[in-house]
Amino acid sequence: MNSLLPQNWLTLPPSNLAALAPIQELHWPKINSQGIKLSIRRDDLIDPIMGGNKIYKLHGHLNHYLKQHNNNHANKNVEHPPVASFGGAYSNHLYALAGACQQQNIPFIAIIRGEKPQNLSPTLTDIVRMGATLHFISRSEYRQKDHIHYLMQLEKEIGSCYWIPEGGGGQNALLGCYALGESLAQSNATAIIHACGTGASLAGIINGVAGYNQDHPTTQINTAHVIGISALKSNASIVRNILSLAHPVALNKVNWRVSNQFHLGGYAKKTNQLEGFIQHAKNQLSVTLDPVYTAKALWAIEQLCEQKYWCEGSHVMFVHSGGVQGARKSTD
Repeated sequence: MNSLLPQNWLTLPPSNLAALAPIQELHWPKINSQGIKLSIRRDDLIDPIMGGNKIYKLHGHLNHYLKQHNNNHANKNVEHPPVASFGGAYSNHLYALAGACQQQNIPFIAIIRGEKPQNLSPTLTDIVRMGATLHFISRSEYRQKDHIHYLMQLEKEIGSCYWIPEGGGGQNALLGCYALGESLAQSNATAIIHACGTGASLAGIINGVAGYNQDHPTTQINTAHVIGISALKSNASIVRNILSLAHPVALNKVNWRVSNQFHLGGYAKKTNQLEGFIQHAKNQLSVTLDPVYTAKALWAIEQLCEQKYWCEGSHVMFVHSGGVQGARKSTD
């Protein structure tokens, strides 16, 4: 897969990145027979490593990192402090971040959940090849990843770092995801469907959808119903994160929700039904999905259509948020 991403992508406004993703109409008899138009926004095609929602999050984080570094180090010869972030052995976030840091010549330390295995996963093997340093911590330690005191303790072992939250969330992720939401608003879709792990991307999308409508008051736009499909059994942590990140005006203006009805057993759990669905999407729709996030989100659309959730004439937009590392777990 070739990259659509310019080499100078970090210097471009996020709206330029959002304009790169092609939009395809999916011909799916089970859905189209109900008079519903189904489109897929292919953010996964922007780049084979950094594509999907990750590119929007990393744009904000790495620009903030470079700005902070340039402000703090007038001497160009001073070595950059490493970027550090958290994830599991099949983390889409760490994979994309490793690729971005390699491209930008930024040192990167990946903090991995769990004890070091005898053999690294394919994802971690690739991350090391991209120049990352791996640091394994216990699962009990990992649960402290959001506590500043733990980060200070960890820095005594690995040195001073620029920390990016697990999954690339946080305020610095919002500007890029805002541009994604603004672009989605221009599609005039009835519904926008996005897979959720932390909720940071959906928070930015909500801001962007509301911002677009606010900035174009004379344009007739039907505000889309924004639906996040939780990869977790509970959507509580995702909703809390969205409420803390998205602008209150946007939260009140946009019709949004996070559904936890389509997790199929919980995070990274899959069934024979889901495996068959993934194969169907690949064979009939030419779309590659992962079992953790995107497959469950597209399957949710099919299920909601069967429940007559949308009326005839609706236009449903599925945002392909990329990330296929979860699919490698079943083949390693």
